[in-house]
Amino acid sequence: MKRKFALVLTTIMAMSAANAVFAADTENKTAEIAVLLNGDKMNFDEPPYIENGTTRVPMRAIFEGLGAEVDWNSNEKTVTAKKDGVEIKLTIGDDTALVDGKENKLLVPAEIKNSRTMVPLRFVSESLGAKVDWDGTTKTITIENEKADKNETTEDKKETPVISEKEYKSKDGWSVKYNEAEIKANEIENGASFVYTGESAGTCTLDITFVKDKSAKDVAEEKIKDWDAEKTKTTEIERNGAKVLSYTLDAGKDGSGMFTGISVQDHNGGTVLTEYVLHQGGNEEMDIAANDALLNIFNSITIEKAEENKEESKDEEKLSVFEQDEEKYKSVISELKAGQGYAFADLDKEMDLLAAANEMFDNGDGTMASTSADIYVLDDEGKVIKLGSAAGSTSYPLAVKDGFLYYGSRNSIVKAYYDKENASITVKEEASVEFDKDDKETYHYSSGDKKFDGDKDAEENYKRLSEEYSGAVVLNFTAVK
Repeated sequence: MKRKFALVLTTIMAMSAANAVFAADTENKTAEIAVLLNGDKMNFDEPPYIENGTTRVPMRAIFEGLGAEVDWNSNEKTVTAKKDGVEIKLTIGDDTALVDGKENKLLVPAEIKNSRTMVPLRFVSESLGAKVDWDGTTKTITIENEKADKNETTEDKKETPVISEKEYKSKDGWSVKYNEAEIKANEIENGASFVYTGESAGTCTLDITFVKDKSAKDVAEEKIKDWDAEKTKTTEIERNGAKVLSYTLDAGKDGSGMFTGISVQDHNGGTVLTEYVLHQGGNEEMDIAANDALLNIFNSITIEKAEENKEESKDEEKLSVFEQDEEKYKSVISELKAGQGYAFADLDKEMDLLAAANEMFDNGDGTMASTSADIYVLDDEGKVIKLGSAAGSTSYPLAVKDGFLYYGSRNSIVKAYYDKENASITVKEEASVEFDKDDKETYHYSSGDKKFDGDKDAEENYKRLSEEYSGAVVLNFTAVK
C-alpha cells in the first residue's frame, strides 16, 4: 500500500495526498481506544467510542476484518453481514439484532455518526465466532478470530482480475482508455464523466471536458477562485509535448473525506479540463482501488495536436461512442419530447440497446435515472425495432450488469436479457416478497420452468437477486430539452 501512495503522490492529480492525510488523522483519532485483531492494530476512519459500557466501531472495517461479507440497505437502514453460514442483521436505532433470524437484545443499537455506521463491537465479533477481551488499563480491545483469513480473501479477489479495456474518443481531439468492468462512462456536456463502479466505500468521478475559446489559465482561475489557498497545491507537468497545470484541494482535512483536483491544458483554441473528485469511504484498500482506477484513466489521456484536428468530420471514426449511438437511433431520439430522455444499455457484446423513458429523476449524484423505459435495438439490416418495455417503481431505477437488465420495486426484482432470436427483452429470473398483517415474509421465485414459493430456496434466490441488483450500474439518461 505504501508503494502505491508514493507513486500517486508523484502524479499530476496528487490523488493519494488525501489518503495520506486521511490515514494520519485516523491514527490520531483512534489513539484513545486501541483494537487489536489477531495481534494487528486496526485503523478506523471514525474512532471507536464507548457508551453504556459498549464499544462501537465502524461497520465495514470490523465486519471485513472478521472475514464477513457486508451489505448495506440504505432504504431500510439495515446492515447484513454473512460469514461461514452465520447471518447478522442490524438496523440503525433498533436495539434488537437478528442472528440467523433469531432476535438478540443489544445494550446499544447501531447508529450513524459523522456519516459512518457504528456497530457494537463485542456483539458482532462474538456472533461471528471471535473471542473478545478488554484491558481497561491500556484501553485495548483484543479480538481473536481463528476463522478469519482476510489475507486469503484479498488474494482470492486478485487471482482473477477483470480487465475489459475500452477506449473513449472525443470529437474534440482527446481520448482515454478505461476498464469498463469497474468504470462507467457517461455523457456530459462537451465531454464525458468516468464514474468508479467497483467495490468501494466511497464515490469517485473523473470528468473530462473541452472548454471552447478559453485559455487553460483562464479556465483554472475560474475553477479555483473559491478554493482555500492554504489547502490548494499547484503542480506542472508535460503531456504530449504541451504544458499541463494541476491544482488539488484537500478538503478532507475538515473530516469530510473529500479531495478535489483539476488539470488544464491548452488545445485547439480552447482547453481540455480534467476534474477529479474523491470521496473516501474509510476503507483504505477500497479507496486506493477507486483512486488507482481513475488515475489509470488520467494517465492514459492522449491529446491530438491541434493541426491534426482542424478539419471536423462526421465520419463514424471521428464521432464519440455516444454520438455513434445517437446517430444509429436518431429516428427514435428525434421523436422524444422535452422532459423525456434516452440512455444506452450494453446488454449485447456487439451493440448498445436504446432505452427511452417518459419520466426521469435525479439519481443523487447529478445524473438522471428512470424506473421504466421502452427498449429498442437495431436489426441485422440496421433498422430500429422496439423490443418491449421494462418497468419498475419509484426509487428502483433500471440498471445493467454482466449483460443483464435489472429493474423492480420495493418487493420485487426482475433480471432480463436481450433475446436476439425472438427480438425481445425476456425475463430470465424474477423474485418477490409479500408481507401478511403480522409482517411475516413470504418469498416467491421463478426462472423458466423453475418455481419456488414460500420456502428457503425462494428466499435465497430473492436475496441473491437483491445483491446482484445492488451491484448493477444504473442507466444514465440524457434529458431532451
